[in-house]
Amino acid sequence: MPFRRVLVKSRASTSFTAALKDFVGPFDFFLAPRVAVDVDTTSLCGFMGESQINVTNPVSTSVYTWSTLDGHINRYNSPTSIVVDSPGTYIVTQKLQNGCEDYAADTVTLLTNPLCIVLQNTLQTFTGNISGNTAVLHWTAPINENIQYYSIERSMDGNRFYPVGKVLNQKQSALPFKFTFMDNLEKFSGNTVYYRIKLTGFDNQVFYSNVIKLNTDIKPSITITPNPVYNTLKIHLQTEKEGILQIFVYDMAGKQMMLRQERLQKGITDLIYPEVQHWSGGIYTVKFILDNTVQINKIFLTK
Repeated sequence: MPFRRVLVKSRASTSFTAALKDFVGPFDFFLAPRVAVDVDTTSLCGFMGESQINVTNPVSTSVYTWSTLDGHINRYNSPTSIVVDSPGTYIVTQKLQNGCEDYAADTVTLLTNPLCIVLQNTLQTFTGNISGNTAVLHWTAPINENIQYYSIERSMDGNRFYPVGKVLNQKQSALPFKFTFMDNLEKFSGNTVYYRIKLTGFDNQVFYSNVIKLNTDIKPSITITPNPVYNTLKIHLQTEKEGILQIFVYDMAGKQMMLRQERLQKGITDLIYPEVQHWSGGIYTVKFILDNTVQINKIFLTK
């Protein structure tokens, strides 16, 4: 900020005197972008429904203040996002830092559409689970021909949500309508993730579902399934990080029948070894070594 205005002086002669023509400026440097806002929908259905207003170019050092002349702010998602539930004019004012004068402002006006059709009950169910590095979301909806699409939004803290995908509303043969969405969490670093669904009607009316919370912690486990084993040895693993797995198999006499080394990724891994079909039936010992942890299992090989 101390260097945002620069005055440049050029040297016109060998002397240290200068004329007014030798000065160029001032120029503005390092000025933050002026605040701009975007809104989910500019038309509410009568006096019902909600709309989310967001700052589209937030600056971490700026301070944003929301106000309204004749509307109603229902809640604050974050300093740069609000949810409103009434027609009116909404204003966001930007200060470059605390204690500074107002730097910029933007305004959005929401109107009301008295002829619109109210969206029916949003969702009947909304559930999810974590499978490896993927969040699998399921929801069901009743008949609602006014829904245009479903937007899936993700959050790390349950307050600030960001869109991660969209599912179009399609006619299905059975009721209720069933939808599934998979979100890749490979680059997600948190232990908890939140989801909600935004329904958008053909008249741009918006409705939000409830928020669900999913735990991304993966509890390490190594299982042999099925056991007894027939023809193929199948190992199911869940790991919380990358690693090297060593697998040793011994017969009842202590003879080493197999040694394998596998590089595992975070999440779920299934390993299959068909060579056991050539072994004699009986009891075998399987030893797993992963991150200096040893696990020993017995398998029963049948013929």
